[in-house]
Amino acid sequence: MTIMMNLYGVCVKVRNIKNSKKLSIINSIKFDLFFHYLPQIFTKKIKFKEYRIIKKRVSVLLKTLKLNKFYKVGKLINIDYRIPSWKTPLFYKYIDRFSVVEEKIPCSTVLLSITKDCTFKCKHCYQLHDSGEDLDINLLNKTALELIDLGITKFIIEGGDPFIKFDRLISLCSVIGNSAEVVINSTGNGITLERLKTLKSKCNLKTITFSLNSPIVEDVNFFMGQDYAWNTLKHGLKLCSIADVSVSLNCCLHSGHFENGNFDYLMEIAKDFNVNHIMIIQPKAAGAWLEGHFIDSSEEEREIIKSFVKKYNKNRKYLKYPAITAQVVEEDEEHYGCAGGGTERFYINAKGDVQPCEFLNISFGNVKEESFSDIYSRMRDVFKTPGTNWLCDKYSSSVNDNFKLSGSLPLNFNKSKMLYSKWDRGDATPLFYKIEKELLN
Repeated sequence: MTIMMNLYGVCVKVRNIKNSKKLSIINSIKFDLFFHYLPQIFTKKIKFKEYRIIKKRVSVLLKTLKLNKFYKVGKLINIDYRIPSWKTPLFYKYIDRFSVVEEKIPCSTVLLSITKDCTFKCKHCYQLHDSGEDLDINLLNKTALELIDLGITKFIIEGGDPFIKFDRLISLCSVIGNSAEVVINSTGNGITLERLKTLKSKCNLKTITFSLNSPIVEDVNFFMGQDYAWNTLKHGLKLCSIADVSVSLNCCLHSGHFENGNFDYLMEIAKDFNVNHIMIIQPKAAGAWLEGHFIDSSEEEREIIKSFVKKYNKNRKYLKYPAITAQVVEEDEEHYGCAGGGTERFYINAKGDVQPCEFLNISFGNVKEESFSDIYSRMRDVFKTPGTNWLCDKYSSSVNDNFKLSGSLPLNFNKSKMLYSKWDRGDATPLFYKIEKELLN
């Protein structure tokens, strides 16, 4: 086997922050927010009661970050992948959402696919069975403007591979501009130095995220279905380094990768690449893996993953390694739970279907057929508050049964409604129940 070591190129400077300084940063954030909102209280732009609610909600939110590793990219401090960099206008826009009381707290993140086109054949592709033409670019851009008005502060743009449809990518990013942070998911295919520089000039490009699901070259090429997959990824990372663009990784690892040392190898690689953040994604029963049942892992496996997150994020020995976020932590009962459907994030696929998330192959409607606002409102009525059940795994078999009859994903709205009306989302996640209910007095 070939371990991918001795990599070249150093990206934009990433500096991890010692855990001993985290409390000071959190207190500074609270202090900063007081002076940010104080003029608005005096001018009666917001009421003092609204500020008190913001303060209490933010305090609860910050307590959930105890396992996080804070880091600087350039001069900007990042405390969580969901939250825009501190002291930027988008950070305050993200916090403003917690002043909303009479309505649902606005969503902050959208995952937006701009094309299904891709030269790779990934074993896990959740768009494998999606059929239909890419959404008209004018309608896509119009929808993006509606998303900005909705309060979205982070656009995660993906494909297929967005760089191979660069005309669509640059058109969308130009519309977004500085109204939100832009994260682009890529395999590296289609990335050029000129394109990266153009993107930086057109939008608030936060990072390029690459998928790296093994530290072994042959495994990466097999998993992505092409023998040039690793070289393409490596070349993309090098170009990001030259263009001074921050990079992060998504890692979908099966059982055994933590115990056999593969994850530690992967972390060495990520450190060499100067990666700022790693997201550990659980294998999902969706798309190409719809018949799989991966998420129902044992408590022991979940604890192993959590121990690695704690080791690399908290232990001083691993200060220079990237920050890690794991879905088994973020989506457990102590954190967000299943926060899809517009609570924290949702997904719009390449042909315009509005889905609760990319791993739940149901649709609440298509923006080609009706207005986005109507579709979104319908979805939010169903996904009012995060639940403790992971629907993408719990009900994947019923989605798969209907897929076998229709031959296409996601299921259309009528078929989806027949399913989700019978689903149990579990108890409301304690974090959001507290934020939405208990802190209003």
